[in-house]
Amino acid sequence: MKKKGILLFLLLFMLFPTIVFAEKPTTEFEGVVTAKPGDIVAYDIKVTTDTLKPSKYKAELKYDEDVLELKEVTAKGDGWNSISANKTVEFINSKGGATGTTIIATITFKVKDNVPKQNIEIKLTDIQVTTLDEKNEESFTTLDDKKVTLSIKSTDKTLKDLKVDGVTIEDFKSDKYEYELEFSSDVDSIEIKAAANNANATFVEGYGSRTVELNYGENEVLVKVKSESGDIQVYKLIIIREDDRNTNNSLKEVVINSGKIKLELSKNKVDYTIKTYKLKTLEVDAVAVDSKAVVDIKIPEEIIVGDNVVVITVTSESGEEKIYTITFENSDKKIDTKVKTLYIKGHEINFDKNTMVYEVVFNKKYKKGLDIKVVTVSSEKLVEYKIYYNGKEITEDTKIDLKVGDKYEIKVMPIGLEEGEESDTTSYVISIVRDKRVNFFLVLELFIVLVLVILIIIQIIKRKKIINNSKQVKKVKKEEDRVSNKTITKEMEKTKVINDEELKKINNNSEE
Repeated sequence: MKKKGILLFLLLFMLFPTIVFAEKPTTEFEGVVTAKPGDIVAYDIKVTTDTLKPSKYKAELKYDEDVLELKEVTAKGDGWNSISANKTVEFINSKGGATGTTIIATITFKVKDNVPKQNIEIKLTDIQVTTLDEKNEESFTTLDDKKVTLSIKSTDKTLKDLKVDGVTIEDFKSDKYEYELEFSSDVDSIEIKAAANNANATFVEGYGSRTVELNYGENEVLVKVKSESGDIQVYKLIIIREDDRNTNNSLKEVVINSGKIKLELSKNKVDYTIKTYKLKTLEVDAVAVDSKAVVDIKIPEEIIVGDNVVVITVTSESGEEKIYTITFENSDKKIDTKVKTLYIKGHEINFDKNTMVYEVVFNKKYKKGLDIKVVTVSSEKLVEYKIYYNGKEITEDTKIDLKVGDKYEIKVMPIGLEEGEESDTTSYVISIVRDKRVNFFLVLELFIVLVLVILIIIQIIKRKKIINNSKQVKKVKKEEDRVSNKTITKEMEKTKVINDEELKKINNNSEE
């Protein structure tokens, strides 16, 4: 039995090449699967065969006419022509067709405007394909229905609400796409909260709800809404942040080499030139008028003979820059540091520029200090001078109580002279000394005083004598008065006393 089975299998295997299976063509219907209202969508009809040549194609086209508008049906493949292009599509090949995969036709629709979000089907039914074999014998085949599901996406790309820091923008409307808002200087960020009208709408990455950092002045903030269909609507916010930052970018002072080199700043001047002498090091500090301004100083790494430029950049709180440049014209040529003229108010000193030591006689009229004026031989652009009192430099705060033994010193030096270069400095010394000369007027004054004293003494003696004489006269008179009174008393004792009656008689007799 086993042997018979094997023999039967071998017989069938040998006969297999002579068995012919009937070939059946296949068809495809494919194209756009998502769209939005107003889009044009296209679908291809394909037929695939191995040895047969398709010569005719017929099918019923079904679609939702409320959603789609049929625009055209176009024959594609070589020799294919359209016979019917409506609900029934029919094509014929005038050249007899070709094997393989052939695009017979393309069907084009337009998605009608304002249709809602939905899914629809586009179908080919009752598909009939006629083919020719190698002998041009015609065969007829009915194929299964083909369909494409088209998803209509929403085009809604509007906002239903737009909030800034939790408050809906004033006069917000979905169809208004630009707004302007103002904030005070202290607001450095805002929170954007956006809500789309359509639940399927999204936001372009980085352009939805978020926190936005604000620069001073005008800021443009965009909110981009992306509809389900992929369309984008932009809402623009112009955010104006008030800028009350200080714009002052001026320098208050510049200190060079700890104040050894002076620089007087002018309000509207930014470029300066300073002549220096044997300058070896350079240290520059600068202070801005506004404490919130930033000062950046760039100093040459090496000081040379010639021009050395220092650049000072002052950036205001508001970000505005002002650039100052200081050019140090550094020289190593010998400079005359002698004094041309030296004047001391109220004193004659017979000044000579080559005489370094002078004496001034103390005078109490100048107890608060000498008034000294100096004119140097070289220009003030090349040299400077300083006046010292008892070893300390005189400033506005220096208090002077001039006395014998005090010393003034005038030092003239090249501008920018560094420590250790004292050989290039010229010094003049003024000593306060006691007056050793005889003062004629003082002697005369003393003589006058002596004469006045003598005269006063003489007057005092004379007055004393007069007083003594006066006392003696009074004493004699008093004695005389005493003797006179005594004599009168005796005489009165001798005189008879008359009574009133006798006095009347006497008077009467006198009248008769």
